[in-house]
Amino acid sequence: MKATKVAATLGTLLIASSVMAACGGNNTDNGNNNGSSNANQTSKADAATNAPAESAAADSNPYAEHYTYEVYSLDAPADFDSFPLVKEAKEKFNIDIKIQQVLGDVWDQKTRTLVASNDLPEVVAWYNLNYGEYVSWAKQGVFKAIDTSKYPNLDKLTKEYKIYDKVKVDGKLYAFPKVIVSNPYNEIGTEMYMYRRDWAKAMGHDFAPVQDMTWDELTNYLKELKEKDPAKLGDKLVPLEVGSGGKGWSGTFGLQFNPNIQTYFKKDGEWEFGAAQPETLEGIKQVKSLYDQGLLAKDSYAYKDGEGLDRLYAGRVGVYYGNQNVANMKDIITKMQVTNPNFKDEDYGVFMVTMPDGKVHVKEKFEWWGSFAFASSIDDKKMDRWLQMGDWLLEQEQLEKNAYGAQGVDWTKDGSAVNVTWPKDAQGNYSFTKDNGKNYINDQKMFTKWFILEGTDVWLEGNPLYSDYLKNDLLKTYVEKAEAAGPVMTSNNYDLDFFTAPNKNKYGTFGDDVRDNFIKAVVSNNPEQVWNSFLKSIEPKVKSVTAELDKGLQ
Repeated sequence: MKATKVAATLGTLLIASSVMAACGGNNTDNGNNNGSSNANQTSKADAATNAPAESAAADSNPYAEHYTYEVYSLDAPADFDSFPLVKEAKEKFNIDIKIQQVLGDVWDQKTRTLVASNDLPEVVAWYNLNYGEYVSWAKQGVFKAIDTSKYPNLDKLTKEYKIYDKVKVDGKLYAFPKVIVSNPYNEIGTEMYMYRRDWAKAMGHDFAPVQDMTWDELTNYLKELKEKDPAKLGDKLVPLEVGSGGKGWSGTFGLQFNPNIQTYFKKDGEWEFGAAQPETLEGIKQVKSLYDQGLLAKDSYAYKDGEGLDRLYAGRVGVYYGNQNVANMKDIITKMQVTNPNFKDEDYGVFMVTMPDGKVHVKEKFEWWGSFAFASSIDDKKMDRWLQMGDWLLEQEQLEKNAYGAQGVDWTKDGSAVNVTWPKDAQGNYSFTKDNGKNYINDQKMFTKWFILEGTDVWLEGNPLYSDYLKNDLLKTYVEKAEAAGPVMTSNNYDLDFFTAPNKNKYGTFGDDVRDNFIKAVVSNNPEQVWNSFLKSIEPKVKSVTAELDKGLQ
């Protein structure tokens, strides 16, 4: 959910980084334990008298029976029960939620042990569940099939996103992927080049929020940035950056020249290893040219994860390539304002870069990350109530509470206008911290993310957190222009991602090896020799994978 190992894993994992699992057994709590056995004794006559009334009460209240769900999760906020949306759900559906936190480094073994011992919690969500394991377990009867037909909001998602059909086993859905609402307009992904409009203006450029650029024009602009140094940063200036520096070169700039660098693809009816195509070497040479000219940071080949982002936040980067969905844009701007309080949304722009082949190169938007499922032992009524709660959380009213906090306290609504009373920090940004008592406004989003991952708050009409400039002038304009340009798109291939075979499972797309040798080639004196030597060294392993694909994935 791709040429790096991590990216290949995305396609072959059915996973969730902050989701749940509920307790085993049909766990109910009627609240009648008062410490006296005599107090709980009822004569047969009393029971006969009370039975009709109890039956009528149950009929009038579909949630009369109390359920307790245990959530199996990486995240366990100490104040979870105090989140307004959680409290409302618990009261409405007559439930309790207990979170059992499991650390990521033991998650795999813990989950497999629970399956092997037939002790899997009733409601389950995974971090690092292999797709092959999921299919095998589903066929073994470990999970209960999910029918969303009674839950309109959940069912709507299954019809809008391809991933739901791809994870069906024998035509049934045994896990519910949690989708990402990053781009509601088309299928274009949100990876793009961000640029500092304020710096461009300081150098005399009147660029549009979404500025067209050829690759050569981009390179010349980076040279101009380095020469003119509009912020007077000297050696601290980084003209072009990606989040993890060299670790991201193959999957960002390399992908721009070879759309298949992170995958396998079919050529003349046979499967080929994408990274071995000649376009990869062209990408290496282009990145090496940028690196040798000082347009990439000299130490970026050895960055730790996120180090490039840290330099962007510090106000040192002129152009940044990465995921630029609206929430990420806002997060970047907010963090940049810590060191540059005058920086505003309108100082943020994006480049639409046409590559040497005359095309804009984009990724297909990634649909999902994570999932939830139910153990086969769960009672139908208990499963139904959990799904009712999920469907309720996706209603407009609950999505607004998820985004804004407690209605009438943190926000009110007048027509489509949302009026908030959120506190602000020194830079004038809305602030949700424990110090000001408003951390729950962000933290309670974890609850909704058990059913849909992210993005629902961004597209709420009137949300004051995200400006029209970011949503319309930047993202909407970019993805619509990119679509109109007839782009080269790197598509999601779920059939390939989910295909399992011994060597495919073992080697994937050789992601770490491709990444590391891409870096070595860029910083070497002979990139062609370094890269070709690497390809030759893994050729037998590559052939073992493509042979499996030719045989098993026609």
